[in-house]
Amino acid sequence: MKRFKDESGASLVITLMTMVVLSILGITIGTLAIENVRLTRQEQDYQAAFYIAEAGLNEAYIEASDIIATNATLFNQSDSFFNQLTIDLTNQLHNKTYNHYEVNTGKQPTAQVQIERIEGSGDARAVRLLARGQIGQRTQTVRRDFIVKWNKIGVLPYIPPGTAGMIRTKMNLRTTINGDLYIGSGVSGAVELDWGTNFNGDLYAPDNYANDLIDYPNNYNNVPNIENYTFGDTFNQFDALINQFPVFNPPSETISNIQLQGGTNETITQSSDVFIEEISINSNRTLTIDTEGNDINIYLERLLVKQGMIEIVGGGTVNLYISERFQIGNRNGGGSSQLNTTAATDQLNVYYSGTESVQIGGGNAVNGSLFNKQADLSFGNGQSFTGFIVSGGDAITVSGGATTDGYFLAPKATFNFENGTINGFIAVQELITKGGATLNVSEVDTSQFPFGVGAGSGENKVEIIPEPTIID
Repeated sequence: MKRFKDESGASLVITLMTMVVLSILGITIGTLAIENVRLTRQEQDYQAAFYIAEAGLNEAYIEASDIIATNATLFNQSDSFFNQLTIDLTNQLHNKTYNHYEVNTGKQPTAQVQIERIEGSGDARAVRLLARGQIGQRTQTVRRDFIVKWNKIGVLPYIPPGTAGMIRTKMNLRTTINGDLYIGSGVSGAVELDWGTNFNGDLYAPDNYANDLIDYPNNYNNVPNIENYTFGDTFNQFDALINQFPVFNPPSETISNIQLQGGTNETITQSSDVFIEEISINSNRTLTIDTEGNDINIYLERLLVKQGMIEIVGGGTVNLYISERFQIGNRNGGGSSQLNTTAATDQLNVYYSGTESVQIGGGNAVNGSLFNKQADLSFGNGQSFTGFIVSGGDAITVSGGATTDGYFLAPKATFNFENGTINGFIAVQELITKGGATLNVSEVDTSQFPFGVGAGSGENKVEIIPEPTIID
C-alpha cells in the first residue's frame, strides 16, 4: 500500500477547526451574557416595583392611621365611629395613586392603593390594604392587614390606688371603711367619727388642715392616720363630667309601645336607633333585645319594669335614653325585676334626664351603668347594682342590705349610706354612714367607663394592631 507522507495542510485544518470552536464558544458566551443582562434588568425592575409598592403601602397606612385618629376625636360610640371610618377610608384611599417617586431608567414609577376589605362587628374591624407598584410593564403587589380596635374609655380624673372614697366637704362615719378616704375640706370637725366606726385605711386631707379636723368621742382609739393631699382639679373634673350629659336627639324611626303583662314574652330585633314612647313590663314577663352585634340607642319617655326582665343578646351595647320616668320594681317595694343580668355589664347604659326620683329595691337587680342628670336616687331592700353610677342629683340613699359593685360619682350629692355593701369607690359632696354599712375599696376596670367624651386615663380610645407586609 502506498502511504502519503506529505502533511503540510494539517495545521491549516486544525487552525480552522479551532477558530470555529472558539467562534461558537464566543457566540454562546455572548448570548448568555446578553440574556443575563436582560434578566438582571428585569429582576431590577421587579425589585424596584416591589419597593415602590411597599412605599405606597406605607404611605397609605400612615394616611389610614391619621384618618382613624381624627375620627376617634369625633365620636363616643363605636358604631358611629366605624360607620364613618369605613366611608372615609374608602373615599380617601381606595384606588388612590402615588406617582411622586423618582424616575427610574426613563420610566415613572407609580403605586396604586386599594381597600380590599373592611370586616368585623362590635368593637373591632379588620382592614386590608393592597398596593400595586409599577415600573414600565413590571408590577408587584403587596398587602398589609391591621385591626382597628375601639377601647371603651371615658373621662375620669386620677384616683389613687387603694381609695375607697373622695368626699368634698364633710363625712360622718359610724360604720366600716376598708380603704383610704380623701377629704377636700381641712376645717375643724370636717370628719366625724362615732362609736362603731372601723376605719381600716388612711385619711388624706389638704395641707394646713386644722388640728381638730377629726371630731371623735373620748376614749375612742381608732383614729386614722392623716396624710397630706390636695384635690386640685379632681372634683372640678367630676363636675365637668356631669355637664357632659348628652342632649337627646331621638331618631325618626318609631315603633309602638311595648306593654308586657300576662301572655307571652317578647323579642325585638333592632340594629339601628329607635324611639319608643313607653316600655312597661309586669307579671314576670321578659323583653329580649337582639342587637345583632350593633351598638344601638333606644329613646324612651318612660321605662317601667315593675316586675319582669330585660335581656340583651347579640353582643352589642344598648343605650337607653329616658326623658320622663325610670322605674325598676314597685314603688312600695318588691317586684324582683332584672335588667341585663345575663349579659356583660358594658352592654347596658341608662341615661335618665327626668326629675322624678329613681328607687331601686325589693330584690331587683341591674347589671349596667346609669348616668342620672338631676334626680335623687335610692337603692335598698336587697337590690343589686353592678356598674358605674354618675349622678347630678342632690341625694343618694343606700339602705336595706343593698349591694353595689362599681363607682358612685355624685359630686353634688349628700350620700346617706345606712345599710348594705359598696365594693368600689364613691365621690360625693358629703358622706353620712351608719348601721351595718360597709364600704370596701375595689379596683374597678375604669377602661370600661362608658360616659363622657375623650380619654382621661391616658390610654388610647382607638388602638391599631398591624400585621407584617406580605407580597401578594
